[in-house]
Amino acid sequence: MLLGMVLASWSMFIAAPFGTNPQLAAVVTLFLGIATAVVGHAIDTSKHALMILFSVMCPPSFYVFAIKAICGFENHQLPALYSKGDPDRGITLLPFVLIAIVSLHLCEKD
Repeated sequence: MLLGMVLASWSMFIAAPFGTNPQLAAVVTLFLGIATAVVGHAIDTSKHALMILFSVMCPPSFYVFAIKAICGFENHQLPALYSKGDPDRGITLLPFVLIAIVSLHLCEKD
């Protein structure tokens, strides 16, 4: 649910400059969302600061990082915990959830 709200508010934030051309706004938003998700997938997961910074600048990468963390727990049949790093990559979910909540509120104000 958090991902949907983050992507919706981010999409409206990106589409705002294209007020007179909604088709162009949709294409640009879709392209940027896919591009940032692909770049987020290519980032080295051992660099947590880079992942957090990229998640702040590009909220669609939140989904990629959260899924990587949850899959790390699932591979070892453990429940996903926000405060602990996953056993495979050491990604902690809590910073990404907090960033998603903050970016949701920042994008809604614009």
